[in-house]
Amino acid sequence: MARWLVAILAGSLMLIAVSTAVAQESVASAETAEAAGRPPAETTRPVRPTLAAFTLVPVNLWVNRLAMAPPAPLRRPRLLTPLYLSFIGLQAGDLYTTTVGLRQGAQERNALIGALGGGGTVALKVLSTAGTIFAAERLWPHHPVRALVLMAAVNGALAAVAIHNGSVLNRYR
Repeated sequence: MARWLVAILAGSLMLIAVSTAVAQESVASAETAEAAGRPPAETTRPVRPTLAAFTLVPVNLWVNRLAMAPPAPLRRPRLLTPLYLSFIGLQAGDLYTTTVGLRQGAQERNALIGALGGGGTVALKVLSTAGTIFAAERLWPHHPVRALVLMAAVNGALAAVAIHNGSVLNRYR
């Protein structure tokens, strides 16, 4: 009984060794073909039909081809574009209420905006809008939820500013 067990174990080890060598050779030829710009099938030589060829080699080639497959295209979160549009609208509304309020005699509480004046305020609004949207665009392929949270938080903060500007305008009418 022990001799049969040793024979089966030795045969299994030989089968694993042969199949590993054949698989490594097939993967190496596939990588060489990829480096040369040819499909792997052109350079892979036929493998003799053995048990090792039918078990491990196709699996190794399949895994290698799977690793070379291009990644699936990412899908933009559906809420991201409406958040961009609302952010642009809120920035425009903030700019409008700020300029109208300043014309009616209100004071600008933001020292940076007050120091920039009219043209500087527009430039700062455009740059901050573009920068925020650019940051969210760079963020969403890797962290889509974080990009949505970023845009929702920025929209919420800007909505609060726009509401405050509207209440100041109502006092000056």
